[in-house]
Amino acid sequence: MVVKPSERVESLRRLLDRPNIILCAGCYNPLSAKVAEMTGFDLLSLSTFNVGGNLALAEPLVGLDENLYSIKRVIDTVNLPLLIEAETSTSPLHIVQTVKKFEAVGVAGIILSDQVYPKRAHHRDREASVISSEEMERKIRTARKVSDGGPVVMAVTNTLRSHGFDEAAERLNRYAEAGAEVLCTYFL
Repeated sequence: MVVKPSERVESLRRLLDRPNIILCAGCYNPLSAKVAEMTGFDLLSLSTFNVGGNLALAEPLVGLDENLYSIKRVIDTVNLPLLIEAETSTSPLHIVQTVKKFEAVGVAGIILSDQVYPKRAHHRDREASVISSEEMERKIRTARKVSDGGPVVMAVTNTLRSHGFDEAAERLNRYAEAGAEVLCTYFL
């Protein structure tokens, strides 16, 4: 069965509206996505780390073309909605291009992060390199304006561990005000 891009977005929006826990599996490639679908997951996530690992590239070298290649392969294999990181979307122009291309291939949700680009390996040293809240808010507003009923816009902050709970909460509140539909913090 071929699932239209708009149906994937609607499927994700229905998942977000229900009170249940959403089972989301991180996938690397079509095989891992198919295994997740067959074992009952509700949603898939494809990160730039996973794309890079599958293509033998360091995460900072994963660009829009590599993401699109990986997205298409996963979407052609499964019917679940797919969240994808938009890590290389660093300016409003990049955001516009990324959102339009991700929407065209059937991405249900776009994850925007407040990490600097290229990304730093902050998992080891507990130090997050992040952009300003204002810059992230511009990214969110641009993505929402372009998506306009298309992919769900999710905002992630990487500040909890390095900057503390108050900074992370303040950022997430600002991101919600800017239009993020889903909020997340790493290192909870």
